[in-house]
Amino acid sequence: MTLNDFIIDNNCKNFNELKERLCNKYAALRVKMKGVDYSYIFSLNPKVDNCNMDRYLSDEWIKTINNVTACTFLHEINGMYIESIEPVTKDTLNAKEVALLFAHEANVFDDTFDFQVKYGLMTREEMFEKAPYFIEKDNLMMKIGHLKEELAEIEKAAENGDLAEFADGIIDLIYVAAGLGNLCRLPMKELWNDVQNSNMVGKERVTSLDNATKRGSTFDVRKTDKWVGPRGADIIKHFSLGK
Repeated sequence: MTLNDFIIDNNCKNFNELKERLCNKYAALRVKMKGVDYSYIFSLNPKVDNCNMDRYLSDEWIKTINNVTACTFLHEINGMYIESIEPVTKDTLNAKEVALLFAHEANVFDDTFDFQVKYGLMTREEMFEKAPYFIEKDNLMMKIGHLKEELAEIEKAAENGDLAEFADGIIDLIYVAAGLGNLCRLPMKELWNDVQNSNMVGKERVTSLDNATKRGSTFDVRKTDKWVGPRGADIIKHFSLGK
């Protein structure tokens, strides 16, 4: 069987049409080639452009092929003999495959919002009906304490050389910080984009300690006279109108 045979057998004209046909039931397509010890994995999400994904997996490790798009892979393997081709659901993917296929979907603000709704910390209606504000002081101070706790864990892991705990601490810090922004009804995506745009223009790499920031390092960037600060106050004010 070839990939094209599989597409035709599913009454589709091309891979994109196949994705649309299978996406409601399956998460990905795992293609095993004859004579090799790895599999190709392709997302079946119609919104995902496989060309922009790392998509070459080994059972032991993710291998990235440089300068080759998924479309090229599809073209190259189309006429080759396929040992097996299997649509797979998300719960049957291994951890590496999940990380590879769904990294593009990661959105910390949406994810923490879903978490907060699930556990009754806020409702969807509250998120969109209330203007940005500080949550009750005791809860606010508890969350700030949680952030300090996670930062301390990061520092401890770095001192101990524990990369897994270090990564876990960073993720937890981001998760708690994003969640706190949600709880305060802040328009986090808009604020994030505003800061990102500001950071990408009007800054430069620190080249010597003579022009370093207060952090005193050349592993840093600094503002130039072309830098324009973020418009956070205006964005928050805009999202407060009418609420």
